[in-house]
Amino acid sequence: MRLRRGWSLLEVVVVLALSSALLLVLSRTLAATMRASQHEMARGTSQGVLMTSMSTLERTIQRSSKPGITWQSGLLVIHPQPEGEVPKNPVWEAYWVTFLRQGTDLWMSQVVGAGTQKATLPEAPLLAQMQSAPASGARRLAGEVSQFDYQVSAGPIFTLTLELSVTPPGRLTPEKFRAVRQIFLHTH
Repeated sequence: MRLRRGWSLLEVVVVLALSSALLLVLSRTLAATMRASQHEMARGTSQGVLMTSMSTLERTIQRSSKPGITWQSGLLVIHPQPEGEVPKNPVWEAYWVTFLRQGTDLWMSQVVGAGTQKATLPEAPLLAQMQSAPASGARRLAGEVSQFDYQVSAGPIFTLTLELSVTPPGRLTPEKFRAVRQIFLHTH
């Protein structure tokens, strides 16, 4: 009887071919799983940015009233009241909070100079300056903004729309994330 000491060349080639085919299938499956995971992470990040930005906008708007809010081509200017309970005779902060859409970015900043006795809006030159560029110290709330709009309905209802248009990794077409909020404003 003859002892076998190793594999024949044909057996080695067959094992290598089968192993290669198995590795190819596994690598393609892993690559598809990684792409799907990256896509879902990008979606989650975009939705988080959208919700955080909307919450910031909503909180700031709720601290004002109709006379303390103005909108002009991508610039929302809010003259807020101090946080907390709204007093019978309201007082106002000494600054305006601005939300500026510039390109695809949404910026938030504070601009000092507002009166504290009543809701005031910036004069035309200051409003034009606010609209031209984010103020120093501005914070970028969101990128890839495709829509930033508001509408005031009859009565003190403010409708705010924010939409992001994000192209996930490995995709050619953008995916849109949109939030619309209706906010009840103070009447004084």
